[in-house]
Amino acid sequence: MDGLSKDPPPKQSQPEVGVQIMNLMDTYDKRTKKLSGKYEHRLGPTEVTIVARATDEIKRVRVYVQRCPEAVFKTHDTVGKLA
Repeated sequence: MDGLSKDPPPKQSQPEVGVQIMNLMDTYDKRTKKLSGKYEHRLGPTEVTIVARATDEIKRVRVYVQRCPEAVFKTHDTVGKLA
């Protein structure tokens, strides 16, 4: 034998991760702003806090946001992909 084991290398265990989303609201207030004779509709304050805890070091975080179809009715905005 050449000193190499025929057993597969042990798999790295994945760390346990917990994510908590704080101050998420069911609905958000709509804001309207008039620009050059046109109205622009936006949602009011939409900032949320996300807390992530892991059993190992967190090296990178990816966040994906997708708005729900009801957002079109709330903002009158049909630009962009919907869930």
